[in-house]
Amino acid sequence: MADAYATIANGGVHYRPECVITVMNRDGEVLVDNADPQGERVLSPEVSHAAIEIMQGVITQGTGQAAALSVDQPVAGKTGTSDKYKDSWFCGFTPQLSVAIWLGDRSDYSSALSVPVGVAAASVFADFMDHALANEPRAEFIQAGVPDYLSYYADAQYHIGGYYGSKPGEDEEKTEEEEKGEEKDPADQSGEGAGEGAGSGGSGGAGSDPGESGGAGAGEGSAGVGGSGAGEGSAGAGGSGGVGSGEGSAGSGSAGDE
Repeated sequence: MADAYATIANGGVHYRPECVITVMNRDGEVLVDNADPQGERVLSPEVSHAAIEIMQGVITQGTGQAAALSVDQPVAGKTGTSDKYKDSWFCGFTPQLSVAIWLGDRSDYSSALSVPVGVAAASVFADFMDHALANEPRAEFIQAGVPDYLSYYADAQYHIGGYYGSKPGEDEEKTEEEEKGEEKDPADQSGEGAGEGAGSGGSGGAGSDPGESGGAGAGEGSAGVGGSGAGEGSAGAGGSGGVGSGEGSAGSGSAGDE
């Protein structure tokens, strides 16, 4: 994971991790030299820059705030946990170092203990980085433009999109349908409703004259349940409604369902 995150920190260039930088014999002859490795570009600078900005937000205002550094260095990263908090991860990086921290129980998962409450890999990351970079001058992450985002992407192998996700425009259609579903008929609204139905309210007598308050109003339509109903020439107040008045209109009340 540290290797993968280092690729992002390097602006999208991947370098194979090396444990040994140089090997020399007793005569000072260099036998192995990994001091100047050749990297391979695997991500564009724009994509890397966007990923860095997102993961900086994890630390400034997200789940990884415990990873904030005391030293003056920019930092980015991502938290991770498993079910029942049996594993705690934090993978993060600065322009100089990429580090992956894991806390957990190496026992079989069925018998493994959960990480204690209040213990987080993010705080371990911060403590390590503060010591490792204590005397390092401030460095900055790479800068690049905005990447070309795809409007839609599907990958059946990794269950992304297609059968497993929304089709192009589907989210917009769902939003429009939800908004329409939230729009109520004016006759059902609390406050003022109009129609040919009758509002059946709670207990009380029937209102027969315009403007007279009553428990139920009778009209020419089917009965509505709940608040204020209105009939032609007769008005009534529903269970929690006010007083109906006038022809074809009702006073204030709670919403009724036709």
